[in-house]
Amino acid sequence: MKHPIPLSRRQVPGDLKAAIRGPLVILMGSPAEIGNLLEQLKLPDALCLQLDLHQARAVQAELKERGLTARVEVVKDFWDHQHGQATLLVMAQMRGERELKIDMIDQAFHSISPGGRIVVWCPTTDDSLHPDLLKRFFGKTHAHVRGKDLVLWAVRQDGDNRPRRRHELNFHARVGEHPSQNFISRPGVFSYGKMDDGSRALAEIARIEPGNRVLDLGCGHGTLGVFAGLATGPTGEIVFADSNARALDLAALNASNCGVPHFKTHLSAEADDLLPLGENSFDVVLANPPYFAGGSIAVKFVGVAARMLKPGGRFYLVTRQPDELAEAMSPNFPSFDAILNRGYTVLLVDEQMSLRPIPEELHVPDEEAEEEPAEAPVENNGIEPRHHTRHPRGIGFRRRNGRGGGSGKGGFGKPRTSRRDDTTRDYRGPRED
Repeated sequence: MKHPIPLSRRQVPGDLKAAIRGPLVILMGSPAEIGNLLEQLKLPDALCLQLDLHQARAVQAELKERGLTARVEVVKDFWDHQHGQATLLVMAQMRGERELKIDMIDQAFHSISPGGRIVVWCPTTDDSLHPDLLKRFFGKTHAHVRGKDLVLWAVRQDGDNRPRRRHELNFHARVGEHPSQNFISRPGVFSYGKMDDGSRALAEIARIEPGNRVLDLGCGHGTLGVFAGLATGPTGEIVFADSNARALDLAALNASNCGVPHFKTHLSAEADDLLPLGENSFDVVLANPPYFAGGSIAVKFVGVAARMLKPGGRFYLVTRQPDELAEAMSPNFPSFDAILNRGYTVLLVDEQMSLRPIPEELHVPDEEAEEEPAEAPVENNGIEPRHHTRHPRGIGFRRRNGRGGGSGKGGFGKPRTSRRDDTTRDYRGPRED
């Protein structure tokens, strides 16, 4: 099956132009789609709403390049502002989160007054979701098919004042010896309805102490930061940072509901956005970056952590791409480790977390590696100490299994009781002890 021509490269259908009444508000959409649409509609006073600051800035850059003057705002909910009898336009996506699509149409209904309308531009004529959604929320729906385009529109009717309904899921999560906590999640935020395995893998490794100031980078709905905030206690502080406004709203809600003593949220998409928090001011930085964008966001997180950590501060990042991120870690952190846990790799900068000795028979040296004796003795626990291996890249990258290692502490300062991967090979590079 051939992929349809993206909306960013299509002519705007005449039926769509005819359906617009009053001010235009665009819900979501990619920068190229919005730029193409507004360039053809020639509506300078349009309002573009995004959930994510990074995406909003990309839209602003696209509009500037095209010489367009529409406004762009970041919101946590589309019904935060009432738009009267405006037209809300949605550019339907072939892929994407189904629950978010439902939430968008529902919130669109509640953000306009009777007489306001919604228009949906679909890239294929076999879209089965949006016709049903418009009929469910708006009643009578008009559909126009022109070639490969499907344009839907509906009007909010007088007397339809149904109450708002949140699209959200509650879930419980537990880390270490902390009691189980209840979390709220909503569409459009990573890991809808659960604590993802990557966050759990990181939480079981990271060391948080009372009084620590902790930065949760890319916090999502806040599970990592909440458990860190409970561990750091009444004398510490947790800062939730994310580019998604809805994520920050959820992180604050969950932190408050779970009894985190001191926390704040900070909307940020670039390293400079975090500077008001204070460079070199955090004891710990936690990061569970998204895996899209070819790892570029994870690389940014590494640079941010290097700027925000105090000297001797601790950094924990969970990833499925450890070798690629090792290259990014090297310029910022001369010595770091890696622990395999739950199918993920946790890269960590934590000089106080001791490593278990690795049996010689498990050591598989690089062909170009140079063997040298360890400079510091390893605590005798019945396993023969091994040599350090100098990696030809010259970076301090050690990888070890999560089973039975360390000082017996994990899970944000609690004894490690969770399962670990049964990894059969282990690698270690140099470290400044």
